[in-house]
Amino acid sequence: MGNNETGILMGKLDALHRHLAEMKQAAVAFSGGVDSSLLLKVAVDVLGDDAVGVVAVSASLPRKERDDASELARFMGARLVFLETQELDDPAYAANAPNRCFHCKDHVYAALLNYARGQGIPHILDGMNAEDTLDLRPGRAAAKKHGVSSPLHELGFSKAEVREAARHLGLPNWDKPAAACLSSRIPYGTAVTSSLLARIEPRRCLSGPLVSANSASVIMATLPVWKCLIKLRPGFGTSG
Repeated sequence: MGNNETGILMGKLDALHRHLAEMKQAAVAFSGGVDSSLLLKVAVDVLGDDAVGVVAVSASLPRKERDDASELARFMGARLVFLETQELDDPAYAANAPNRCFHCKDHVYAALLNYARGQGIPHILDGMNAEDTLDLRPGRAAAKKHGVSSPLHELGFSKAEVREAARHLGLPNWDKPAAACLSSRIPYGTAVTSSLLARIEPRRCLSGPLVSANSASVIMATLPVWKCLIKLRPGFGTSG
């Protein structure tokens, strides 16, 4: 970054500090990705123990992502809470239509809102940045429904600025690629079940040639991890 760009970024970070300071208390929807990590880091720096990270846990969350989130929270000195969500019990989610993310986030934010109210926390935040609205994100409707705020978006942080700010603050995941839940690796229209999710081994999704993982053909090519797809074989996920 040049001097001018660095100055703009530092100004945005200062604005984020002031914005969070006005909240007094906040719960951050935390995934371990770089966006929510930056937000939680600054929230902890500003609010201390009055900031808490909240991780939604279900069968669609890879174990490694949960472990990484725990490590990051410890690195930041952040309080962390795990909330179990039950979106798999929702037929609208399990049907795996293109709006699956809305139903997922609807459950996640409802659980987060319930937790925050029980703790007397007035603000719920997520890590959406200014570029996320350029993509189709059905989960945004769920955020609006539950009153979730997006400070990085409101203050105009681009993805590149999020990464640079995270690097500036010493976050080890500043260059971590975007990740997605296990359900995103199942083609639309194929029902999402706990047994099917359990058969999807995320560590198999590495760039390289076509491989076989637990009876599923994983399409690799040169796609990054979060874009790995599952091509189901006949009968896959119908038992066990």
